[in-house]
Formats: sequence, structure tokens, C-alpha cells
Amino acid sequence: MLEIIIDKDKTFQEIEGFGFFGARDTWWSSESPDYFYDEEWLIQTLDDLGLTMWRNEIYPNNPPDSEISTEPQAGCWRKQKDTAIALAKKAKQLNIPLKIILSVWSPPGEWKVDCSDIWGNYDNGDLSRTKLHLSTKNGGTLSPKHYVDYGNWLVKALDLYHEAGVPVYALSMQNESMFLEPYNSCAYTHDWYNELLKNVVPVIKKSYPDVKIFGSENMLTFEAALIHKNFRFHEAIVNDPVALSCLDVFAVHGYSDGIKAEAVENHKKYWTWNTERYYDTTGKP
Repeated sequence: MLEIIIDKDKTFQEIEGFGFFGARDTWWSSESPDYFYDEEWLIQTLDDLGLTMWRNEIYPNNPPDSEISTEPQAGCWRKQKDTAIALAKKAKQLNIPLKIILSVWSPPGEWKVDCSDIWGNYDNGDLSRTKLHLSTKNGGTLSPKHYVDYGNWLVKALDLYHEAGVPVYALSMQNESMFLEPYNSCAYTHDWYNELLKNVVPVIKKSYPDVKIFGSENMLTFEAALIHKNFRFHEAIVNDPVALSCLDVFAVHGYSDGIKAEAVENHKKYWTWNTERYYDTTGKP
């Protein structure tokens, strides 16, 4: 039998929430907004499992309350709204401080330019970002010409939650920005990601100063190993004071294959490598 000893006088870290993602079923499973939640599911998630943080995708429809996109989307605000409201109301009823966080898989496709071979072309110096991508899928990257447009689009997405009475706690501007995927995706080098922070976050904070910006939402394994010279996001952010001031929370994914979580002891090792590399013993960069 394994004996677990808890010393309440020692604090190693503060966990802000025990989270979950999405609705009762995938957003593409139905066209009916009331399909995605019911009372049983609300009780199961919030009360039985004790979940206190909900992560949801902002789909790249433009404007964000429409169903207009460069290609059909699995989700939209019409489907998500009632689920978000139901979760917030049930959490309040159960006296659960539910924190809602949002992530983007791709900006609107009409604002993207191509970067088709993300690993090879970056090594070969193909950083022009001039050829139009015009798709939310298969990678591409956000054109610098549309940074402000993207910021205003994110503000409109936050407005939807605010107007529905569902306050947003935190926002990530890009999920897993190292990869080109057949689904909604968008890629950035670490320099481009810093550009994104410095140009987009001030637009968001002007309207929503209390919404925390988290990122870069890449794999902790890759960050620790520094496997590619153009994808050292933590290092680049810490070494750019303006970019660092725009990021409220460092956030990573605890797996390397998209499915299987790394062991906890590896998380500790990888975070130790990161903090020793970029911070002194006082926690200052």
C-alpha cells in the first residue's frame, strides 16, 4: 500500500484550477446549441469531478459571432453561447469559482500568409511572409499587416462572453504555434510570436486589462530541449523585455505527441531546466 503524507505547512506551487475542454460532445456533432450540455453533464463536470477551469476554442469565423470563414468551421458562437452560459450559471449556483480560458487555433484565414514548410524554410531563411495562405487550416501564419485587425477581432470575441455574462479569465492567442496541421492551425517562429505579443496584446488590454494573456502553449518537452533555433519561445520572450511585459502567464502542454502526458517527474525536470536557463535564484529574468 502506498502511503501519502501531506504537509499543509509547505507550499510548492499554487494550482489555480482543475480544467476541462469543450462541451458534452464535439462541436461538430450537432447543429443544435442545446445538444452540447444538459443538467447531468453540468453536475458531472462541476460537482462530481470538481472541475474549476473551462478551456474553449475561439473559432476563426469573422466576425466572431458569425459563421463566415474561409472554410466551414466545426464550431461557432451560436453553438457555444448556451453552453458557456449554462456552465457559468451552474458554477455560481454551486458556489464554484469557475475560471474560463480561451485559445485560438487559427486567426481568420483571410489574414494569413503562407509558410508551407515550417521547419525547412525557416532554416533556409524564407521569412518573407508575402504569399497569401487564405485558409484557417494547414498552418500558415498571421500577416503582420493584420496584427491590429487580429487584436480587434479578439476583443470582439471577448465582448461576446462579456455580453453573455460569462467573464473570461485568460486568453491564449495561439495554440501550439510550432506546427502546421490539417485542422485549424497557425505557425510562428519565436520572433514572430514576440511580434504578436507586442502588437496585439496592447489592443486587447485597452478593452480588457484584467484578462490574463498566457502562452506560448507549446510542448514543455520541446521548450526544455531547445530542439530548433527558431522555436525557443521562452528564451526569446525572457530576452525581450517588451514581449515579456505583454505575457502574464507562461503556459505549456505536458505532452510531446499530442496525446500521452509526460510523467510528472519529467515535468519537474523540464521546468527546472527552463528556470535555471532563464532566471536567477530570485525569480527575476
